[in-house]
Amino acid sequence: MRRSLVLPVVITLLILVSGFFSRPAFAQSVKERKNVVRWNMTPWLLWENASIILGYERVINKNMSASINAGRLVFPRFVGNPAPNFIRSDGNQKGGASLVVDFRFYLNRNKYGAPDGVYIGPYYAHYAFGWERNYRITDGAGAQIGTFGSKAFVQADNVGIELGYQFIIKKRISIDFVLVGPSISWYYGRIHLKGDLDPEIEKEVLEALKEAALDRFPWVENLLQNREITREGRMRTAGFGFRYVVQVGIYF
Repeated sequence: MRRSLVLPVVITLLILVSGFFSRPAFAQSVKERKNVVRWNMTPWLLWENASIILGYERVINKNMSASINAGRLVFPRFVGNPAPNFIRSDGNQKGGASLVVDFRFYLNRNKYGAPDGVYIGPYYAHYAFGWERNYRITDGAGAQIGTFGSKAFVQADNVGIELGYQFIIKKRISIDFVLVGPSISWYYGRIHLKGDLDPEIEKEVLEALKEAALDRFPWVENLLQNREITREGRMRTAGFGFRYVVQVGIYF
């Protein structure tokens, strides 16, 4: 199954299972429990399983809670081979981090109170990741004409409003969905390029690198729009972001 289809399929199945099991099993009061420890499985579903993001939610009162998520965030290859004559060399690295804090107001119509049911509230999300790629550049005949490397860092700070639903199953299992999470986002990036290419070839290489990044991750358009990638550059911009999350955890 294609990665792009995995997330909606998993969300649909989890909602169906959650809706089936949560209500009958929740007939007894669960007010004595105030904690949820969970795993954010969204990066694993979308990209790869090297990401590990854990969260903790604490019930403040019947209708309100606060939560924090943090961990290691690993994106797929930001740019693979920007052009056919780019051959990746050894020494490629990538890594990042995620930190999200939110306050949740569970709607009064929820029968059981926090942390079960529909919620809405503000959130702050910080994402940062970097990568390093090295290439050998070849000509049409396959002969090496130079080497090229990129080392970059991208950071995003987001402030927004989220709408979600959390199911509590068997008074112990939590399945949490952030369904809608628009935000105002601030992006920062820096890039350092190195190599021994001819200046004319280098310009073509930089443009190929930009196009490859936009093709793989359209959201970086906010950062790269109307900007050229140079050998040593820093970029700042603001725009709109979005958050959606699938999490599973233990309620205690």
